[in-house]
Amino acid sequence: MNGDLGTSWTDASRAVIRQRIERCKEINREILRRRTFKPAVTKRYELASRCFDLSIEHHSSVAMLTSNQQFGSANALLRCIAESTVAGQWITHCASEDWIGRFEAGTADFKLERMLDDLSSSAEARDVGKALKTMLSSAHRSDFVKMLNGFTHGSAIQLARRHPDLYGTPGFTIEEIRSTLMISDMFMTPVSAGLSIVDETPELHTFAEEIAAVCAQEAHEFFDGPPPSNFAL
Repeated sequence: MNGDLGTSWTDASRAVIRQRIERCKEINREILRRRTFKPAVTKRYELASRCFDLSIEHHSSVAMLTSNQQFGSANALLRCIAESTVAGQWITHCASEDWIGRFEAGTADFKLERMLDDLSSSAEARDVGKALKTMLSSAHRSDFVKMLNGFTHGSAIQLARRHPDLYGTPGFTIEEIRSTLMISDMFMTPVSAGLSIVDETPELHTFAEEIAAVCAQEAHEFFDGPPPSNFAL
């Protein structure tokens, strides 16, 4: 990998992706800059903060991997970002003290669908749950989670894009690469909103709203239609 984005792309295509990568990096830097990194006041908030921190690291990795033309690995991380983000919000608002104790003992784990259902039915976190459900069924695709799983676990959707020059397959298109970066940014909205609670940093909630507004506008332009509802948290 020489770091150049697509040897057969036009200069305009390269510029679009480079600009999108820089936006991804800027969002990541801003979240880290605004964090206080104060010790969590409860075990619940400590675990949630660790989940959000993992999402931030994955988000940064998506940008770096895309810069290095490692598009398969970048897409494989989208499911990981989704899971750690949903887990952070679920621990913040829904997890029982018993579950937290069992998780620390290694006898409990995360179940994505259950966490989304719990968040959506929680009076305290209903809007967050609805937003996350929207994100995981949006991008105007059915079976969106199944698609993320496919990229993570090396199913046909991932393998079909390997060695396009050798096998005559399409590979990753510029639209798919831009979509990967955009989706990873979308998850930084609930990450930033969650950190505003567990890190006790209100300005991160304001930044979450800023990310949501930018992502909603981009989604509107990218999909040539209305942005997904419930983006703002």
